[in-house]
Amino acid sequence: MKKFKVGCCITSHGWGHAARVCAVMEQMYQLVPVDSVFVTQVPEFFFEESLGKPVNYHFLQTDVGFVQASCLDEDLGRTRAALDSFYPLSSERVDTCATFFEECDIIVCDIAPLGILAAGKLGVPSVLIENFTWDWIYEAYLQKCPELKSHRKYLQHVFDQADYHIQTQPVCYPGQADLIVGPVARSLRGSAGRIRKELTGDVYNHLILLTMGGGGRSEIALEIAGQFPECLFLTPGYVHTEHPSNVMALPTSSTYYHPDLIAAVDIVIGKVGYSTTAEIVQAGKPFGYVDRPLFPESTHLIRYIEKHLQATRVSSDALRTGSWSEQLAWLLEQSRQSHSPVICNGAETIAAFLLDLQI
Repeated sequence: MKKFKVGCCITSHGWGHAARVCAVMEQMYQLVPVDSVFVTQVPEFFFEESLGKPVNYHFLQTDVGFVQASCLDEDLGRTRAALDSFYPLSSERVDTCATFFEECDIIVCDIAPLGILAAGKLGVPSVLIENFTWDWIYEAYLQKCPELKSHRKYLQHVFDQADYHIQTQPVCYPGQADLIVGPVARSLRGSAGRIRKELTGDVYNHLILLTMGGGGRSEIALEIAGQFPECLFLTPGYVHTEHPSNVMALPTSSTYYHPDLIAAVDIVIGKVGYSTTAEIVQAGKPFGYVDRPLFPESTHLIRYIEKHLQATRVSSDALRTGSWSEQLAWLLEQSRQSHSPVICNGAETIAAFLLDLQI
């Protein structure tokens, strides 16, 4: 049987979009023989760790998203300049992307419009997977930056060319879609118990995960850990010079599989983002969420978080100053109670949908 070959064109605006595509691909791998090709600027190791094997990977900028001033704030001026230099997509860039996907039967695009145009050039179906698209995001910033209007219009035109459209909960705006599914998260591998035992030993009663994404290393005042000596605070991707003894930095490329790490901890504190939300919902953990007030996706994610999780807001100012001990105490109390995780993973439904397109 010929392997079904899937091209994956992924935005690198955060790694949550790559996590969502990996969740779908791991489900496809379990169903039929599948080859995959990844085109993105998300690092290659992320796909290898998520999928547990080497991948066919090509480093290429696939869209702009936002230029970040910090992990919580966008720089609209630099974003506009980046958009002006990147769009409309050049025929050379589309040709380069299409070359990487030449033997693919289908191209999956997680809000990277380049993949849609590459699929059109190759004459193969394109599938847009999203809980928002960039045209919708940019529309929310038009009052502050009217120059985004032309890019919003162009991107809407490109996204409309996708042959199939899949939306994943929490959806920011309901639209015409061929499929709407629950949250999409990478599956648990069952190592949460081992991870917890290795990290806590006989010393700590609680594990707390602090995650602000790759750009958030300066956003957390770690001195708060000294007020909770019974807790071990984990900080993936951080490098510390001085910190309390109950703070442990984890490398960006960690031996701990991130969905299982979330399942191993008692509490997650972090920036609201899609994959973080989906993986916390999957594990059913209390969440101290840090919102992004200007980013329109945040409102919809928070609404879902507050409906399905034991959650409380931690302001970015409180995080920077270490003045969130009251919220942490409340979250610890929630972690001592029994809560059932939300059992749903839209990745399985998407995988089945994509395989049906092959028939």
